[in-house]
Amino acid sequence: SYNKSLYVASENKKWDRAVTSKLVYDCELRKQTISQRDFAKKIVVARSTLRYWLDRKSSIDAHFVLVEFFESPVGIAFLHRLVTSAHVSFTKAGAASIHNVSDFLKKAGLSLFVASSYSSQRRVDRQIDDNIIQFGNIEDNKLGRQMPAKTITLCEDETFHPEICLVAMDPVSNFILVERYAINRESKTWNEAVRDALSNFPVEVIQVASDEGRSLISHALKGLKVHHSPDCFHVIYEIGKGTCGALMSKVKNAEKKYEKAVKQITVLLKTAIRE
Repeated sequence: SYNKSLYVASENKKWDRAVTSKLVYDCELRKQTISQRDFAKKIVVARSTLRYWLDRKSSIDAHFVLVEFFESPVGIAFLHRLVTSAHVSFTKAGAASIHNVSDFLKKAGLSLFVASSYSSQRRVDRQIDDNIIQFGNIEDNKLGRQMPAKTITLCEDETFHPEICLVAMDPVSNFILVERYAINRESKTWNEAVRDALSNFPVEVIQVASDEGRSLISHALKGLKVHHSPDCFHVIYEIGKGTCGALMSKVKNAEKKYEKAVKQITVLLKTAIRE
């Protein structure tokens, strides 16, 4: 597989795959009057390295048409787009994992041309994550300057993966403003995360909706100095706290009366049987 051929003979320099495919392609298309040795000197590559690249290509166990395509500059660009699209569709937009991407590449017979092991694809996945985050930051800065000023409500919560992840979004647009890992859930940490997220947008937060966690309430009232609204669960929970006690006392009284009535009936039945 391609995983086993990621080194270059007799040199420590790490060559880019697109560069090596272009050099091999040019070498094979060179004029017959130019020797392999002279071509290696021209491109400033050790002849042993060039011969290794040529031998590796000729040793790939696949149809020659596939080899010629996937080992060409156009084929390398296509493989790059294919692998990137698989990660975006499977692991970013979809619910699949890196293992699924690796399995897809192997079953498609592409492991001869692209490193398809889990560790190799994990590196690709991390790079795509970094690129997505970088693109998001660029777009936030660009679009934020064009956005009209507005007031918003923030819906905030914490999730665990198992690391703590702070999440805040605008419920009207469904835009996620905060999605950040944090070492704790303190109000100070929330204040910093929201302040950083809002710095790119001309918006004013007028309300925070969240659970009744003390840090979130403190963050809303003292950090942002806005109104705090409990989420739906806690509205029902607070109503229940005020009514459940009285209702439960009636239920327990009814249960006691029922148990007393059952005992009285049992005694009367036993008396009737004796008579």
